Amino acid sequence: MQTHVVRIPAQGSELGHFRDFDGANRLEEWCVSTADSSRPSIEALASAGAHLKNKDTPVAFPTETVYGLGADATRSAAVKGIYSAKGRPSDNPLIVHVCDLQMLRSLLGSTADGQETTPLARYKTLIEQFWPGPLTILLPNAQPSKLAPESTVVDGLCEPPVVLRPGGISMSDLRSCSGWGNAVKAYKDHSEEGKAAPRAPGMKYKHYSPKARVVLYEASYNAVSDGIVSADIEAVNATQNGHAQNGNENLTRKVGVIRTQRWKAAGGLQVQNWREASPVAMEVDKSGYEVYTGDLVGAGGHVIGELFDINLGKDTKGIAQGLFAALRELDSRGADTIFVDGIDGELDIAAAVMNRLRKAASELRS
Repeated sequence: MQTHVVRIPAQGSELGHFRDFDGANRLEEWCVSTADSSRPSIEALASAGAHLKNKDTPVAFPTETVYGLGADATRSAAVKGIYSAKGRPSDNPLIVHVCDLQMLRSLLGSTADGQETTPLARYKTLIEQFWPGPLTILLPNAQPSKLAPESTVVDGLCEPPVVLRPGGISMSDLRSCSGWGNAVKAYKDHSEEGKAAPRAPGMKYKHYSPKARVVLYEASYNAVSDGIVSADIEAVNATQNGHAQNGNENLTRKVGVIRTQRWKAAGGLQVQNWREASPVAMEVDKSGYEVYTGDLVGAGGHVIGELFDINLGKDTKGIAQGLFAALRELDSRGADTIFVDGIDGELDIAAAVMNRLRKAASELRS
């Protein structure tokens, strides 16, 4: 099967707008742009739309993590194509995306007396405040269902309402909305394999996990506040010595360090020949950080490997935006161990960052 690539310019053309953007019904109707400058992009998207409407094979598109697969949510065969292509377990649900409130109501169907179904009143304030944006809501089944990651997933069908997956909308932001002041956390920071079918994506399975061993330092871990503890780097040294004893002297250890709010350069480890790393071919936006590298020096003063250092800065939103790109960056550079400086916070975007990191981590330091 041949793959057809549709290129959409990142800038310079408008794809569309809400008809009543500044009014009370601003999310009611989305209108596709008719401007001449937008025509190439619209025509390219139309070809992808025609594929979605008529074919059962999914389309791929870039996301904030790696990539996503899309299909027509109203056709079972098309939705099955996503599960088949990704090997996704059948009890790991998908998210349905809508362009406006008209589309949302069309998917909800009608009530028994023929009246149009509307979202529950409890969601109204969240929709008005955060859409369009990274917020996913749970809704009741309409009629027999015709429907078969990153946003905050909420469930307002219970009392108190709950957050099933932390994401782009923080708990404190949710609680500031009418009807959500008593919202509570209903997710765990580890994979829930073996448990009952999840109510939201990301509850049961890891969203993204690098090939490398990931060691996450919780914000509460104070053994060494400015970097990596000696025992962890001694373990890297021991592994390197083991390779040498097995005749693999030329197998160089590659260690990655992702810094956030506490650690010094290189995670406080001893390095020499410190320099900016040469770029690698990656289809991700790395504008938010730079990669530095150096020769990692062990306790005996000998070089035991190569270290790559990424500083995501202290801003929580910047950390959230750069986290998956940094993990993929270190994966692409062949890191076999990645040390990550965790951040503090259980109610804001930090909760989403740490939730993803804990699921990706091989080991925790807390």
